[in-house]
Amino acid sequence: MASPTVSKDPIKPEQQKRVRKIRRLIMAVLFVPVVAVTVSVGGYVSRSQESLSATLATWARDHRLGVVVDELEQLRYGSPPSAGPASELGTVETGSSVSTQLPTATTTTTVPLPPALEPRVTPALAKEGVWEVARVVGGRPAIWVSGIRPLKSSPSVTATYALVDQDLTYAAMWNGPEIPAQRGFSRYKAVSPDLHPYLLAAFNGGFRKEHTQGGYLTEGREIWKMDPRAATLGIDTEGRIHIGLLGDGVELSEMVSVRQNVRLLVKDSKSVVGGKLYGYGSSHDRNLYIVRSAVCERKDGKLLFAIVGPVDAEQLAVALVRAGCSMAMQLDVNAAWPKFSIYDPATPEPHTRWIDKRITGPSNMFLRSAPKDFFALFDRTALPEELVEKLK
Repeated sequence: MASPTVSKDPIKPEQQKRVRKIRRLIMAVLFVPVVAVTVSVGGYVSRSQESLSATLATWARDHRLGVVVDELEQLRYGSPPSAGPASELGTVETGSSVSTQLPTATTTTTVPLPPALEPRVTPALAKEGVWEVARVVGGRPAIWVSGIRPLKSSPSVTATYALVDQDLTYAAMWNGPEIPAQRGFSRYKAVSPDLHPYLLAAFNGGFRKEHTQGGYLTEGREIWKMDPRAATLGIDTEGRIHIGLLGDGVELSEMVSVRQNVRLLVKDSKSVVGGKLYGYGSSHDRNLYIVRSAVCERKDGKLLFAIVGPVDAEQLAVALVRAGCSMAMQLDVNAAWPKFSIYDPATPEPHTRWIDKRITGPSNMFLRSAPKDFFALFDRTALPEELVEKLK
């Protein structure tokens, strides 16, 4: 039996015009946000000095898409490090170790090296755990660098440490356009040229405001509210760095700069990792296996900066204890952000050396335009008094 014929009324010309108009309107509505997003992302990429992935993550967090970034990074960094031993250290050869006080001897044989770090993985690699002089001040070592595989249970993990003699260095904190995301600072984005002849080193700061769980004090302004529970880095009026808690290692009334970041990793030479406050993003997951940076005060009074990874928070704490840390806190994490640079005098600007092969981005970023807060170390013995005032 033949199917019944269904009659269709032809679309009238005025209806066709209306349909075309609606289609154009829908395309315009969809097109505008796509263009806006493209322009916005393009602006971030054009200004950024970091990798594309790091720049896109920053853009997403700035546009309330942090939860998406967190989930993607959980998938990417949720697996423990390889069980196979690393065949090389992350440490970059220290190269020359010149002095800011020229002309003087560029090396020293009168000051013994710090005791070597005990290798945890056998057989040890060449120079593993041995301290090498990276920067000299007036013939005396001011900064040493060493690399090691600090975890026997995870031999693929490598750590690079920079050891700083605070009797020879003067520290100051710089502010960035992304962190603390305010302007009007005298120390902003880059170390000014008048300070270049005295610059020894610089290293990264901590997390963004929404992730840091703590406060930020700089140039007499409390930008973020202090938290007595948060791990704290304070710089006192003499340019010395202290690590601890407010009232326990860091006296707020004596500090000119304070940077807090999540919770302490090490206290009294023991790991105090617990809870989910050591990662980044909305989860603050301590069990992400990522490249992490940290800073500590050692039992011998020296300051130590570390880049370790890929590790979770507990593994980072263990690596710091084994490097002699008595009080330690985490700084920024993920491959794009941990940075420690050594500077040698040169013109028109100091020559820069990273200490670890995993560090990315322009080597001169702390001299040109750093997006986030950072810390700079200067030659205490040569820094003129008028410049010291600029650093407080």
